[in-house]
Amino acid sequence: MYYKMGIISPKFAPAHTRRSVFVSEPLEKVCKQQERAHSIAALLGRYSMIRIENHLNNSPMTKYLSPIAVWALSFGCAVGWGSFVMPGTTFLPTAGPLGSALGLLIGGGIMLVIGVNYSRMMSRYPNAGGSYAYAKNILGGDHGFLCAWILLLTYVAIIWANATAMSLIVRNLIGDVLCFGFSYQIAGYDVYFGEILLSTVLIAGACLICTLSKNLAKWIMIISAVLLFVFISVCFIAVFIHRGGFSGMEPLFGGKVSPAVQVLSIVILAPWAFIGFESISHSSEEFKFSNKKTLPIIIAAIIAGTLSYIMLTLCASAVYPDGYEGWSDYIASLGTLKGLQHLPTFYSASHAIGNT
Repeated sequence: MYYKMGIISPKFAPAHTRRSVFVSEPLEKVCKQQERAHSIAALLGRYSMIRIENHLNNSPMTKYLSPIAVWALSFGCAVGWGSFVMPGTTFLPTAGPLGSALGLLIGGGIMLVIGVNYSRMMSRYPNAGGSYAYAKNILGGDHGFLCAWILLLTYVAIIWANATAMSLIVRNLIGDVLCFGFSYQIAGYDVYFGEILLSTVLIAGACLICTLSKNLAKWIMIISAVLLFVFISVCFIAVFIHRGGFSGMEPLFGGKVSPAVQVLSIVILAPWAFIGFESISHSSEEFKFSNKKTLPIIIAAIIAGTLSYIMLTLCASAVYPDGYEGWSDYIASLGTLKGLQHLPTFYSASHAIGNT
């Protein structure tokens, strides 16, 4: 019994107990080392998180965003290149003009519910952490971690479309002026060095403006968002006047499934179409006004985004080139067309404004 108490060395222990002694001591030592390492790692991780949170909480942020600037940020992030392309490539082939309009209205209503929740969270947790901060403070660190990664992947999934939008506009409106240099293919689409260069310069320019002058970035954002909504509204009115109304846009629905399924298909796309309006939550510490006043701004941004999507979709189905019996024949042949005719929203706007 004395060897078990440490009085006698294990080598003098009885033979039938030596193996267990020699195995248990190193094993116990390893376990203690692992526990010590885990404790140190946990302390270091906790220390790092505390430093990051203290830095975020204590770092002063310039309050320069007015209500109109916050609206512009929310609306501008929700309505981008997809609003001009999706009517011809997705909305009309899936549900037709009426089905798309109904689906977008329902989707906009759902976004309003989400917007109300974001407004409440911004009032309760007025920091720049956005969805991560809300999930972490309410549900814990694990949920915050998952939320941050899902949101990051969502932004990455759409940022490529906005980064390459100008190159597509130039190719369809001007021609192949940027189609020079080496090229490669993605899903059968040729990418040229000139187009990569244009996207890179635009992204670098935007980054430089945001870094050097917040006020300049704010005013560019406000002017761009207001002009975008005004341009869409003017085009819609011009198409309405030129066409004499929107009657006779049959078929009102598209596809081979029931109208209810078509409308539901557009509703399912709503989160992708409207994503970005919540980005103002990452700038909540830079508001010049109380975060409790964000609800009307979010509502105005979502309504403006919904109207923009609906107006562009109706415009794309209201005007089509000669030789087509209706919008369905026109949309079905988009893959064989080039220039303005390849983009129904741009074609309808140029055709109507040129004849108004």
